Amino acid sequence: MAWKRLCGLFDLPVRGGRLFENACGTEQDVLVFRLEGSRLVAYDAACPHAGARMRPTDEMGGILTCFLHQWRFDVATGAGLTAPRCPLVPFPVEARGFDIMIELPAAQET
Repeated sequence: MAWKRLCGLFDLPVRGGRLFENACGTEQDVLVFRLEGSRLVAYDAACPHAGARMRPTDEMGGILTCFLHQWRFDVATGAGLTAPRCPLVPFPVEARGFDIMIELPAAQET
């Protein structure tokens, strides 16, 4: 895996999130949240329960809720609140200057 530029820092809302479809030219959909203190977290946008794509608009008060079956997740930690054994799948993400960098899994060759 290699670090790639995802977007500019100002492309993310303060204390909000954004969905990146096919992030960095991959087939990976990623949710990135900019939390209090500009802390960044990134997760696979697919709900670990049934694979439904979640969106930042599904987040309220630090809780991300999957629209399909109402499973809930802690945005700051990715912990599964409905089913603790099913957390969100995280990706390493960080700010480097004014760039948001992310490390995504290598594309699977077929």
